[in-house]
Amino acid sequence: MENRNVATFVKVVEYNNFTKAAQSLGYSQAAVTAQIKQLEKELGAPLFDRMGKRIRLTRAGERFLPYAVTMLKAEEEALACIKEQGDFSGVLRIGASSSLSMGALPHIAMEFVKQHPDVHIAVRVSDFVDDLLDRLNTGEIDIIFVMGETNKIRECTYLMEKDIDIVFVTHPDNPLAGKKVTLEEFLKQPVVVSDRAVGYTYYLDHIAEQQGLQLDPMLESGSVSSIVKILEEGYGVSYIPYFMCRESLEQGKLALIDVDFPDPHLKSRMLCHKSKWVDPMMQAFVEYANNNHWTKKED
Repeated sequence: MENRNVATFVKVVEYNNFTKAAQSLGYSQAAVTAQIKQLEKELGAPLFDRMGKRIRLTRAGERFLPYAVTMLKAEEEALACIKEQGDFSGVLRIGASSSLSMGALPHIAMEFVKQHPDVHIAVRVSDFVDDLLDRLNTGEIDIIFVMGETNKIRECTYLMEKDIDIVFVTHPDNPLAGKKVTLEEFLKQPVVVSDRAVGYTYYLDHIAEQQGLQLDPMLESGSVSSIVKILEEGYGVSYIPYFMCRESLEQGKLALIDVDFPDPHLKSRMLCHKSKWVDPMMQAFVEYANNNHWTKKED
């Protein structure tokens, strides 16, 4: 049963006239007549007695009228609920890598929730893209938030792509702090890095090899947060995403090292399943993350 036909029925009742109802709706009288006949066929009973140019509701029409009004009101309420842009509510489920879940996502999520207090954000953490994809395919999460190369994921729609600064950092008391140095000078320091399978650490290792140098880290850690803590204690140097150490840099707990090194052009990306409807709440969250300056350091 089409609501369009139900709306036409209510309009005919309102005007008690097929011609006036057709004019009000912008239809031809023949179209209105056809819609009413279709509705009568679906209900299995005539809705109007037609007596020359006059019409009146049948008993079936009288019984159906309050239900028709309720149907149209429910449709209006449903449309208003979906179209509402400024008052989001519900759960937004995000799957993210550990670095993003600890460094960037808390800031983005908390600021978004401040603006939309009826939104609840649930984060699922995994450093394996295949695991996040499995969760996406089963509907466990709405959005994937990852760093690095994801061009091979054909079943996904790319919602956001944002450049990320990867920076060389150390404790402010380190002799390299604030100085312009070569990669060779940097690598002579005790280096603390993420797992070599991580994109930016792999890139550092690759460039070092190209220059005839060797990345021989003092420590490899799967937790960038732990690396930041180690640096704050005065041990070593590292190469990590800016968003993971931004707060420490702003507070003077860490300092940048200006290393002569090519930009890895690393990106963060938000993706959803290609068949997923990007509802207004998802779209607003992605736009907020994209407009936020969490990835880049100020020149």
